[in-house]
Amino acid sequence: MTGVFPDEVVDGWDARPGTVVCPCEGVTVDALRDAVGEGAQTPEDLRRMTRCGAGECGARRCEGAMLRWLAGALERPIGRFALPPMYPPARPVPIAALAALPHLDGG
Repeated sequence: MTGVFPDEVVDGWDARPGTVVCPCEGVTVDALRDAVGEGAQTPEDLRRMTRCGAGECGARRCEGAMLRWLAGALERPIGRFALPPMYPPARPVPIAALAALPHLDGG
């Protein structure tokens, strides 16, 4: 998140046990705490270990809370975390919409 948040400000969030951080996947702050105890050091580690941010919204609802909590837990400024990868939402596309596209091969 370099450049988005001040690099030297640690802004933690001391959530109560059982607080749901990621509503799409039902991940609680307890699961995040366990993941950090098992070695998670980045937002992507938390996503892999807990599925926090891996739900249908693509972390749009929980990323801020998760980053703030992680910054406080690790005592690291949010601005020092690497930008997480962006995954566009997947939606079904009707075959007729694909068939209606102009041909790209020029023929």
